[in-house]
Amino acid sequence: MTRPRGGGRRRPPPLRAHVLRSVMVTPSLARVTVGGEALAGFTFPGPASHFKLFLPAPGEREVDLPGPGADGLVTVDPAVPRIMRTYTARRFDRLRRELDIDLVLHSDGPAAHWAANVTPGDRIALSSPRASGFTLPTDATWLLLGGDTSAVPAIATILESDLTVETTCLIEISDPTEVIDLPTHGSREVRWSLRDPSAAPGSCLLHHLRSRDLPPTPGFVWIAGEAASIRQARQYLLTEHGLDRDHVVTRGYWRTGAANHPDHDYGDDLQ
Repeated sequence: MTRPRGGGRRRPPPLRAHVLRSVMVTPSLARVTVGGEALAGFTFPGPASHFKLFLPAPGEREVDLPGPGADGLVTVDPAVPRIMRTYTARRFDRLRRELDIDLVLHSDGPAAHWAANVTPGDRIALSSPRASGFTLPTDATWLLLGGDTSAVPAIATILESDLTVETTCLIEISDPTEVIDLPTHGSREVRWSLRDPSAAPGSCLLHHLRSRDLPPTPGFVWIAGEAASIRQARQYLLTEHGLDRDHVVTRGYWRTGAANHPDHDYGDDLQ
């Protein structure tokens, strides 16, 4: 088979949608609801499911997308400049074909700028998640969730799932206004920790993680946020606590100083 010119991946065509409404959940977190008939092809495989969001270029209302080939697939060529970011599916209403997307407005990036200025009717496109981002091992007797503000949408979907084990959630924030209501019924505990403005992103989360004693029984850890600190967290959990690699999931959602950090920074190369 001839590889597509430019080395791009072959994928199903993105689903076109339009903005229905937008609300500010906190001063730094926007929830944009999109809809459209094409969302009949959107799937929600489970908690922490992520997808690609395609945004229009600055000053444009339509999204420039590649056309499908004879096989019905499109070539997403990374060499072609497009505004494409990865986000968590916060909520999907299949009957109404509505999708909620939570976007953090801390940065000056194109996605944050779009979310801060979006209006109903604006056009976007998105891919459909291919797999759930969270699966609790059958032998796990406890769960530890962690992250910064960027991980809150994914953590919320996990907390809303049918958890049957004792769950603790550690979330680092940079401002008290970032605290939101999260499900805490049953054996679920959510702790918000305010990071000092002079400290590095993720430092507060790392501090609280290192000061905790984990139960001796098998458990599961899911942490996401600033990539450098998340990799440190993974290294600590594997070496100091001796957790099995398949019982620790880490996701570097963003990196300090990087405008478009890759969405596949999982830290799996750490020993």
